[in-house]
Amino acid sequence: MILGLVDKSESPDAAKARQEAIFRSLKVLTMFVTNTCNAKCETCFYWMHLNDPDVGNLQLPDLEKLSKTMPQFPHLLVSGGEPVMRKDLAEVVGVFARNNGLESLDMPTNGLLTKKVVETIEQVLDEHPHLMVTVGHSLDGFKETHDRLRGVKGNFEKLFQTMEALSEMRARRVEKAKLGQGPYPKLRLLTLTCINNQNIQEIEELADWVSSTKDVDGMMFEALRGTPKDPELLPPTTEQFDLMIRKSMEVNDLLMRRRFPEQRTARLAYIRGVYRMQRDHITKGKIPSTCQAGVNLAVLEPDGRVRLCELLDEVGDLRQHDLDWRSVWLSPKAEAQRRWIRDQRCSCTHCVNLGHSIDASAKTRLQRKVDQWAFS
Repeated sequence: MILGLVDKSESPDAAKARQEAIFRSLKVLTMFVTNTCNAKCETCFYWMHLNDPDVGNLQLPDLEKLSKTMPQFPHLLVSGGEPVMRKDLAEVVGVFARNNGLESLDMPTNGLLTKKVVETIEQVLDEHPHLMVTVGHSLDGFKETHDRLRGVKGNFEKLFQTMEALSEMRARRVEKAKLGQGPYPKLRLLTLTCINNQNIQEIEELADWVSSTKDVDGMMFEALRGTPKDPELLPPTTEQFDLMIRKSMEVNDLLMRRRFPEQRTARLAYIRGVYRMQRDHITKGKIPSTCQAGVNLAVLEPDGRVRLCELLDEVGDLRQHDLDWRSVWLSPKAEAQRRWIRDQRCSCTHCVNLGHSIDASAKTRLQRKVDQWAFS
């Protein structure tokens, strides 16, 4: 049984225990901090909602109140829009870091606002040095392809300016840490590439160029999903996806040996597990475990609407429940959607959902252990 699903034969005490278990099961909150974006990406599955007026969005006092009704959870992923277009983003992170026991922060960026990205990440590192902060730079090809898919001329150069500025900032903080003038910066820099039929031919060369010339700690490839803005964009074929997997494992092995050797085997096994599940979805239409969206994973919209998965309908509006997380997370609508996810074996290629669904199946748990042993 999935946590949170009703068993009609359960006793009142069992029902209460089940509700408490599902309440405390949260591991990852994906928070869309703004709808505002300064790019016009053809690959975006969220494009119909971009640049909707940010009226009625939850403000810092609202988030402070909300966070105190939520359980402890380790991972916050901020998204958008372009996350740094929310001016108080560092303060938003601080709310959950103080109240909910965060261990890590993940933030994608299109890199167009170099100064704002660096200032935001520096503030987070200063105020929360225990957080593992990962910045993912959206990279969809070489200059011409990237700028066309992103809809912004010059985006390619700006992206690498931002990456280099973060790299220089990290290097400065490392030197200060060596002199005892501050903590070692827990900052990881990645590239995030959405693979599709218009950039697949560049991927191998792009990966070789970035991994050999840039200060990057990982390169993550993701198959196109959802309904993109450009209807001519298509996800990779099975053969192309296999090429993508092979190249990703090759470059990430190289990059992790360079900076995070102690995390290499566990991280590679995790990545390989996600790719294996994505391939199962592409070739079989189903992943080999039950998706944990709504169990370990939650999505919060800027205005307080809650989803179990960013690809599914909302299950409630926190503004109608006095910003009480439990009221929405354990609502009948949320429970019905969890049951639907289980009964329909809901499946997609969403890397965050898949990564946190590996442990939902004995088979996939064992496979990850085998992968980790093989990489060692």
